[in-house]
Amino acid sequence: MTTRAAELKTPDLHDLIAGTGTATTLRFSIGFGCLNFALIALWVALDTAVGPTSQPARIAVGAAAAAAAVAAVLWASTDKMLNALPRNAFGVFGEFGTGLAILSVPDARDALVGCSLFAVLGAQFTLLMGTRWLTLHLGVAGAVIVATAVRSAQQGSMSISSTLVATYILFVAAVLTPWAARMTWSRLLVYAARSLSDPPTGLLNRSGLEHQLHRLTDPAMRPRLDHFAVVVLDIDNFKSINDSRGHDVGDLVIREVAEMLNDFACAHNAHAARIGGEEFAMLIAKDMQIHLHELGAGCPLSTPGRHGPRATLSAGIVRLPLASADRNTSLATALRSADQLMYRAKRSGGAVAVTEDDRPVAGAAGLEDRE
Repeated sequence: MTTRAAELKTPDLHDLIAGTGTATTLRFSIGFGCLNFALIALWVALDTAVGPTSQPARIAVGAAAAAAAVAAVLWASTDKMLNALPRNAFGVFGEFGTGLAILSVPDARDALVGCSLFAVLGAQFTLLMGTRWLTLHLGVAGAVIVATAVRSAQQGSMSISSTLVATYILFVAAVLTPWAARMTWSRLLVYAARSLSDPPTGLLNRSGLEHQLHRLTDPAMRPRLDHFAVVVLDIDNFKSINDSRGHDVGDLVIREVAEMLNDFACAHNAHAARIGGEEFAMLIAKDMQIHLHELGAGCPLSTPGRHGPRATLSAGIVRLPLASADRNTSLATALRSADQLMYRAKRSGGAVAVTEDDRPVAGAAGLEDRE
């Protein structure tokens, strides 16, 4: 999985809020909306003065009310509802249930009022769904609003002028507003994702590394990853490179190290970050025991030298225990421990990795060197 900022598209909201209190707040607000829809649909199903008079239609609306109540419980109880499949399935159900409830109301005036429910559903599509899903929702909402307005004109329950005004207001609330909000929201998501990256290298920054730990330890994460390791790396003799070659060359070396670590991260289910001037870190997550010696032996500790002088790195490697309820504290402790081991590697001459069992390991060369 790549961590380059240049490759960022509009990110998924779930990826940004997974494992945080924000996810819980969002779930409860969607669940509350489901509960309200269930109450409205139940009212429509039971009250023949407002809802449909035919028995099959009343049963269908009642079933939609029951399904909405179940959805409310699911949203309130599990983060798994934020995953793509359940939330997309809920979106389809929301479209069908809302349209069914509105079109089953005999009086078009009441049905027009009910069309405002599409604005509520549009909020979920704006926040959680992709642009194509939102476009589909807006098309359905617009079609139901127009069909209801035509029915109102045919019934003569409202004047043509009143019907047009009501239709326009509904279009603004249920179609135009969610679309405009989506355009703004997409930009905000991109900016939020970029705040987690290091612009010069495209790797994560320290906040981004913490965020990835929250995401990877999210209970809804599949497959479940229970084993983590942290690697801290530092470029050997970087000051002498800057002093003898200049800062521009030093920047080239930093970018080449970043590219090498990103390639390693993509191949090993890891996340690479730049956490200091010439200091980097990697978070490795697996669903099985991580053998630190093997990890150290495969860790890239020498750059290919394509864009500047060849450079070596020293590394410290530790396991990341998640016994603490505060995952940021656990990560900070692991980074400090790995940092101390990294300096021990430097004192032994550099270009090696030292694991928490105090074993120095000669790392791998850059990917290009091994081809």
